[in-house]
Amino acid sequence: MNQAPTGASVKQLWSRSTTILLLAVGIFLGLASVGVVYSMGQLPWHGARDAELRATYETYLSTGVLLVKPTGSGSYGVQAPTPGPIAAAAWDDDPGAYIVASLLGPITGLGTPYPGLMMTEGLLLALAWVGLPTAVARVFRSPRAGFALLALPPLLWLLNHGAVLIGTAYGLSDEISATPVYALYGITASLAFLSLSLMLLLSTFKLSVRTLITITLAIGLLAGFGNLFRSLSGFGVALAIGVLWWLNTPRHRRWFLAVLAALSAVLLAVIVQNGVMAAINTTRVEATGQTIQELPDAHAVWHSMYMGLSYPEPLGGGESRFGVTWSDEYGWAKAREISPDVVIASEEYDEILSDLYWGEVSADPLGAVAQYAQKSVHVLAHFAGMIALIVVGFVLAFTIRGPHRRAAAAALAIAVPTAVLGLAPPVLVMPMLYYYSELTAALGLLFAVALGALVWALPIRLAPLLDRMRGIDRRDLASTDQGLAPVDQARS
Repeated sequence: MNQAPTGASVKQLWSRSTTILLLAVGIFLGLASVGVVYSMGQLPWHGARDAELRATYETYLSTGVLLVKPTGSGSYGVQAPTPGPIAAAAWDDDPGAYIVASLLGPITGLGTPYPGLMMTEGLLLALAWVGLPTAVARVFRSPRAGFALLALPPLLWLLNHGAVLIGTAYGLSDEISATPVYALYGITASLAFLSLSLMLLLSTFKLSVRTLITITLAIGLLAGFGNLFRSLSGFGVALAIGVLWWLNTPRHRRWFLAVLAALSAVLLAVIVQNGVMAAINTTRVEATGQTIQELPDAHAVWHSMYMGLSYPEPLGGGESRFGVTWSDEYGWAKAREISPDVVIASEEYDEILSDLYWGEVSADPLGAVAQYAQKSVHVLAHFAGMIALIVVGFVLAFTIRGPHRRAAAAALAIAVPTAVLGLAPPVLVMPMLYYYSELTAALGLLFAVALGALVWALPIRLAPLLDRMRGIDRRDLASTDQGLAPVDQARS
C-alpha cells in the first residue's frame, strides 16, 4: 500500500493565506448556492398545503399567534371541530416551515410566505458551505482536497439528475414529482446537512470535555429544530454527536461516553421539540378557546405506511398488489367506511389505518417484503452515480496509510445515522423526490468528502507510475538518502 506523506504537520502545510483561500472557496460556493435558490423563484407548495400555509401566515400577521387559522380555511385535510372562529393550523403536518414562514413575515413585509422560506433555504446552504472546504481539507491534511469542492456542483449535476445544490433536493422535479421540491422538504434537508457539515469540521479538532458538552447542547438544539421541520429528522444528527466523544475521550471509557452523549442529544432534541410546541400551544389555547387536551394531535404514521402499499402505482409499472391507491382521499374514504365521523389525522384515524395496513401485510407478508425490496432498489438506482463516487473515494482513501483514515472513518460514522434514518421514508412510503430529505443530506456530506479524497489520493496513487515513466526509481532515492549525513538529509 502507498502511504500518505506525513512528514509535515497541518500547520506547516497550511499558511494563513491558504486557510483564507479555503474559507473564500466556501463563501463563494455558499453565495453561488444562494444565487441558485433565488434564481428558482418562489417554489409553491402542493395545493392543499399551500392553502394551509397561506391561511396560517396571514392569521399570524393579523393576530401574532402561531399555527392558527380561521375555522374552515386552509387545507381540506386539516379540519377538526372547533368552538370558535379560530382553529389550530398545520396540525397534520410538520410545523417548522409554517413557523419560520410566519415569523419572517414581518421582516419581509410581504403578503406571501414564500420569500421568507426562500431566504431560509439560501441561508442554510450558505452557512453549510462556509466551513465545508476547510473540513474536507483537514480530513486529508491537504488543501487540495478542500479546493476540489469547486468541482462539486458540476459533478453533482452530472451524477444526480441535474442537482447543483448539495445536501438537498430543493428545486428538483421529474415526471413523477412534477411539483419542484419546495421548502417544506428543502429546509429539512439543508438543516440536517448544515448540522452534519459542522460536526465534520469539529471532528478534525482535538476537543476538551467542556467543549464537547457545549457542542452536544448545540447539536441537540439543532436536532430539535430538525424534528420540528420533519418528524424524527434530527435524531440522526443527534446520534452522530457520539462520534465526537469517541474521538476525544480515553479509550477505556470512549464507548460509554459516546453512547451517553448520543442518547443525551436525542433526549435534548425531544425536549426542544416539545418545549417549542408547548409554548406555541399556550397561545393557541387562548386563540381557539380549547384546552391543551382538545387541540388536535396529529398522527399520520400509519396513513403514510398504508399509502406506501400503493407502489408502484404513482411511479408507473402497474397497480399495487395490495389494491391500494396513492391518494390521501383513498385513505380517508377507507377509514370512513369503518368510522364515518372519524377526524382525519386523529388518533382514532391512525389506529384505523394501522389496522388496515397490518391486515394487508399479514395477508401477504412475502409480497410486502418484495415491495420494500423493490423500493430499496429504486432508491439506490436513483443515487447510483453519487454512491459510486462515494465508494471509489473512500476506498482510495482507506487503501493509503496515514492519519487521514481515522478522520475519514469519522466522516462515515457521522453520516451513517442520518443516512439510515433517511432510507425509511422512501422505502416505507414512496421513493419520490419529496421523501429524500435526510438521505440527500447524508449522501451530500459523503459526496463532498469522497470528492476531496479522490483529488487528494489520485496523485499519491499515480506518483509511482509517473516516476517510472520519467525513469525515476523511488527505492534508489531512498537508499541515496540513507547514505547522506543528517544535514544533507534535511536539505534534501
